[in-house]
Amino acid sequence: EAGAALEGLLALHVAVAAAALPEDTGVSDALECVELLLEHGEAAGAPDDHGRLPLHLAAAAALEDAAGVLLAAHEAEGDASLAEALSHADREGNTPLHVAAYAPAAGVLKLLLEKVAPPAADAEGDASTHVLLRANKAGHTPLHLASIAGCDECRAALASAPGAAGAADTKDTLGRTPAECAAACPKGRKAPTLLVTSDVCANHHTIMPPPDRESEEAPPPDNVLRYEVLVGARGVLRTRPFGAASWAEAPRAAMADVLRVHDWPYVQKIRAACAEAEDGDGVMPARCADLDSDTAVSRQSAEAALHAVGGTVAATDAVLTGKATNAFVVARPPGHHAGPKGVVTNVNDPYGSHGFCLLNNVACGAAYALCCGRASGIKKVALLDFDVHHGNGTQACVASVMPQHHKHRMQVPGFGPQMNVSWETFKPWLDEGDEGRVFFASVQGFGPRDAEAGPEGGFLYPGSGSTSAAGVGGDVRGGERENLPSWQQLAFDDREATATAPSGAAPPMLNLGIPGPGRRSRLWRRAWRDHVLPALAAFGPDIIFVSAGFDAHRKDDMNCGYIGLDDEDYAWVTNEILKVANACCDGRVVSVLEGGYKIQGELVSPFARSVAAHVGALMHPAGRREVWSEAHAASAREREAREIEERRQRKEAAAAAAAAREAQAQQEGGEGG
Repeated sequence: EAGAALEGLLALHVAVAAAALPEDTGVSDALECVELLLEHGEAAGAPDDHGRLPLHLAAAAALEDAAGVLLAAHEAEGDASLAEALSHADREGNTPLHVAAYAPAAGVLKLLLEKVAPPAADAEGDASTHVLLRANKAGHTPLHLASIAGCDECRAALASAPGAAGAADTKDTLGRTPAECAAACPKGRKAPTLLVTSDVCANHHTIMPPPDRESEEAPPPDNVLRYEVLVGARGVLRTRPFGAASWAEAPRAAMADVLRVHDWPYVQKIRAACAEAEDGDGVMPARCADLDSDTAVSRQSAEAALHAVGGTVAATDAVLTGKATNAFVVARPPGHHAGPKGVVTNVNDPYGSHGFCLLNNVACGAAYALCCGRASGIKKVALLDFDVHHGNGTQACVASVMPQHHKHRMQVPGFGPQMNVSWETFKPWLDEGDEGRVFFASVQGFGPRDAEAGPEGGFLYPGSGSTSAAGVGGDVRGGERENLPSWQQLAFDDREATATAPSGAAPPMLNLGIPGPGRRSRLWRRAWRDHVLPALAAFGPDIIFVSAGFDAHRKDDMNCGYIGLDDEDYAWVTNEILKVANACCDGRVVSVLEGGYKIQGELVSPFARSVAAHVGALMHPAGRREVWSEAHAASAREREAREIEERRQRKEAAAAAAAAREAQAQQEGGEGG
């Protein structure tokens, strides 16, 4: 059906996206599909739910053939259609020229520039309306973005194009010209991004038999199709934009790398649960077993978890030795809800659950880096989490690097009344004093699952993660509640924060709870910009680990309506983390997959597009060079404050105008009577 959409993308967008897959995947006729769709009435000028034309997608993936077909379709509709396509801006203000310049896709950019009309000789008005001088929301023209990307071929093509006069003098929102952007992003050869995966991770099954796309019954959220959507034969990370990445097979983790973080009895518990499952034909399970009500395992799940940890350790080694600048680990099962003993409880959920997690991959990787990376100069590690669900397991693992005192009241049969039992645990990642070597920060949704039911209806999983700070400079309360409407304030719960905080000395920990339900992407960005990133920069880590969960997406069904991000938000936070890494630790970042469950649409699903935005930012040349600074953050705050004030003034002016019209109508009605 013409105009039908798949996860916000029209058929023509899907065909262009499929054209980026390798030819050996059986979709080599995707370009022919593009042509057929255009012949049968699909509009080349129809935008998707991000405001992007098919031409934007072709530019982002450097698809010259597809771009040529689309440009020809616009030309056939007339000069006005072509001009509109070249100047059409998406929600971030980027035209196809911006996208091609930043990709960078010099071939596509040159095709676009051939179609750009020069300024009319008698043109009047603002010269910046010419497409080559158009700025996006960050104030960047295409020449700015080519300079940031470090693409000399793109810069030369843009500088010599008709209508580019004056582009070299334009300034972005930070007051920088294209040349100054290039100077702020010095060139330098760096190792590629490493993508780590393992076929063993695909043997972790949570349903019997494993789900297929034809099944009428919905599979559990965490299932093997998530893995296939990313790294299967037609997975998004197999497409052309990721061709420059290097790949590695995840090895099985050494038990020492697990036991720095987890207790041996817990590891035995996982193995025992997997032993209760049945193999079936040796790969496909005949029966799954349950760790608890939300976490199922199959016979091979323990091995999959060990390979997920092993992949994180291998990625860490590659980054520490300089074989990779940064890395993304496609880990299954996820891990950020797994504490030292497995389940982590809190006052809002005194029983807790595994939350699909078996072993804490990022904690094991960070502990390995701190213990075994000393020869590489690793003295401090940071762990960040942007999953919509609080990384309670990671926080518990971080807290355990200091001695923890535990109390339990128990009844021993035959020995009279109940007695208090107390003991201490200590799992250092390196040595005493680890509280100065480890940093943890997490930004997540926090609040009731249902706004009408309130706390009595239960909390967004796992029930922890309200706003709190320990061992971190600055005040997470100060200024947050001033001049802001309630829906733009962080979520505080002193009872939960106090109960969750570790006893005694602890590493710096920062939690930012985003209230809900409701979209809060602006508040989420502010939490990172104003709290996490400055604290991270002040800590000065030697390597950064990221729990990369993509279930805060506005289309994901697992977030109860909290936060509501889009693809570009994941690209933004990745870029900001990389800027801090460039300032502190030569760009060393290891990112590990956590949540993200909206896989409908496969290659163009919200999950696939979010991961693509994240990994694309890890791979982009700008991510290797741009450096975080407080001055830039302050400029962004000032710009946001101006925008808020301008919106307030417009709202007041509109209300005043409406009141005036109503008063005028009442007066005229009275006179008529």
